[in-house]
Amino acid sequence: MLKRNLATVFLACLSSSCIAADLFRPEEINAGEHYIELKESVSDAPVVIEFFSFYCQPCYGFTYQHKVNEHVTAVLPPRYRAERYHVSSTGSMGKALTEAWSVARALGVEAKVEGLLYDAVQCKKITPSEKEIQKVFMDAGVSEIDYKNAKDSFQVKALTRKQDEMAEKFGVNGTPSYYVAGKYLIINSGIKAKHYQTYGHAYADVVYRLIKKNQTL
Repeated sequence: MLKRNLATVFLACLSSSCIAADLFRPEEINAGEHYIELKESVSDAPVVIEFFSFYCQPCYGFTYQHKVNEHVTAVLPPRYRAERYHVSSTGSMGKALTEAWSVARALGVEAKVEGLLYDAVQCKKITPSEKEIQKVFMDAGVSEIDYKNAKDSFQVKALTRKQDEMAEKFGVNGTPSYYVAGKYLIINSGIKAKHYQTYGHAYADVVYRLIKKNQTL
């Protein structure tokens, strides 16, 4: 057991060393390689938006394997946050899942609910009904009355409408998609990293450089 624990520690240190050595630090970032500049910018957009879907397997990987949002958030100043909007046009229950994400945001339980919704859609392979979506919130510790009050609230209706409006303004046709400063779309395949654990670091570095390029920091 001791040998196994020591081996685990060694591998963890080795992995950390690889991550530190493998960070994506280009001399410059290039349009067409690392990002696309939109023909028309969205002036009222948050500085960073991730569009995702609970139906999207790469979106799950972005969150739980590469931890892209976590790394992007880490490079932003305190006054900024990376917004995460669900896309209603994906899947038969896309609209209901966008509303569920609005409820999670309104109640501050995104971290508790997100994995359960991915599990319901991608692992259990079910088409989540309104009843099953509500059960996800119950399993996350949200009372039935709190869930229903939030679902019927003006705040949730406004959040759902905002997610749909932003997806339409950006013309989102794929997920996961990161937009920066309302005018840049990150090319996911343009982020080069030798190890999956470094991809999130590399992605965040490009996001930060685009924000600097736009002089919004």
